Amino acid sequence: MGEDHGILLCNYFNFIDRKAGKNFQSYLVLGKAFPYGKSIYVLRKNMAIDGLYAGDCELWDPYSGHCYYLPAK
Repeated sequence: MGEDHGILLCNYFNFIDRKAGKNFQSYLVLGKAFPYGKSIYVLRKNMAIDGLYAGDCELWDPYSGHCYYLPAK
């Protein structure tokens, strides 16, 4: 359900990060969520080796636009 929204958002993040020279990688994540059931999310990971935000992740819900921040430390 709604894979097209997740794919579009993931590709958008990859394009913006490449143009801005940021060291992020975006992935599609399949899962289940209430109330949607089967869902797709976009995971963005900061691929920097060192620095303040190295290894931190963001989990984006393409339906609601909510971002869940997942610190590495």
